[in-house]
Amino acid sequence: MWVQHLSSLQFLTYVAFFGVIVAAICKFVPGRAAPVREKPYPDEELHAHDAKTAKYFVAGGLFLVLGSVHMALKNLPWLAEYLARTGYAGHLVRDLSNTHVMIVGGGTLLATGLCWLALPRIVGRPLASEGLAQCAFWFTAIGLAVFYVSLVGNGIAMGSLMEHGWTYPAAKAHMGDWY
Repeated sequence: MWVQHLSSLQFLTYVAFFGVIVAAICKFVPGRAAPVREKPYPDEELHAHDAKTAKYFVAGGLFLVLGSVHMALKNLPWLAEYLARTGYAGHLVRDLSNTHVMIVGGGTLLATGLCWLALPRIVGRPLASEGLAQCAFWFTAIGLAVFYVSLVGNGIAMGSLMEHGWTYPAAKAHMGDWY
């Protein structure tokens, strides 16, 4: 059975049934109680990750600056006219890439850095995994940079084809041959 052939009611019924099964398993399968810590964590342990949060704020700021420069460049009259002529390819360069670099790059990295800085102080315990905190930063920053470059590059290449008389479906099919 394909998910796309399900009605909304059928889908919600399956989700509810799955939830009941998971709740039943959690209720009846014995587990051990979570350990209870009697004394608070020392400040050195709570603030051990503080020095590593600076890269979140620096990278978030750099992505915001990149988005601001992108926004200024895309609104130059000759470039705005070119991007408008290229249709969806121009939309990739003009809107999608800029929005993602500002929201994901600026917003998400800054919010994550703030969480890694504030949460240990609020809950009174250190981060559960230093390695996951590092992976979260590097996967987000590198992934966003690759995503931004691919959107801009794909939009420019497709726009170039469309400027030379190609239709969007033909340019899209041609671009698909490169991958």
